[in-house]
Amino acid sequence: VNSANCLTSLRPSAMLYKLIMMSTALKFSNGYVLNRSVVPIGKGLRTKRSQKLKSPKRAANAIKLHEEIFDLEEFAKEKQERVGKVTIRNTQRKYDIDTNRLERDLSEIKRLIGYDKWDCHLWLTTDATVKKLNRQFRKSDKSTDILSFQIHEATVPGTLKEVYHPEEMVLGEMIISLQYVDRVAVEDKHEFEKEKAEGIQAEYERGVSGAMARVYSVEERIPYLCIHGLLHLVGYDHESDEDFQLMAKREEEL
Repeated sequence: VNSANCLTSLRPSAMLYKLIMMSTALKFSNGYVLNRSVVPIGKGLRTKRSQKLKSPKRAANAIKLHEEIFDLEEFAKEKQERVGKVTIRNTQRKYDIDTNRLERDLSEIKRLIGYDKWDCHLWLTTDATVKKLNRQFRKSDKSTDILSFQIHEATVPGTLKEVYHPEEMVLGEMIISLQYVDRVAVEDKHEFEKEKAEGIQAEYERGVSGAMARVYSVEERIPYLCIHGLLHLVGYDHESDEDFQLMAKREEEL
């Protein structure tokens, strides 16, 4: 799922980041900040839906806010000093997950892909939740291991478009069904033991899928899935064979 529009039906924090994206200024004109949803018309400010801000004072405050926070030199400095956050929400109760360790793993993966100063969110949940979201956003009426909700477009895989405010430095959200992960881990372990008993030399897939085929703990599989999910958030995909090979190569490096 590649659109920030997909965040509208997710939990409140995801909705908040969509609103930030809509209201964050991206371009400048005559010293006044313009963004995707507000343009100056006459003496006031109107949204693109022609909802006029109710008072000149409010319009003045909006402009003042721009002057206070959209100093590009100041932003460049803040960007260098910024420490990206990892937020983990764990609403499933079946599996005991060390979220502190997982937070460290995610921070390291972000560093390795060059986005350590950016925030990201991970939601550990159930099959039912992931199935519902998969049906809603991908029109696929089944569960899956991970969904990635990307906020920013990429210029090329691994490189996001420029942002102009610290609040925009959010990669997006990953959602994992631990029940699904567990089922696949059991199936992979059974397949491995069967091949071993029959003396078959297994050929594993490339990328994260191949690596996880030899990992049977739910908790230990999560960082592998997060590698895959974070690469989606920074513009990698596997729609074509060429895209798949590029993404698998990067996954193997990580």
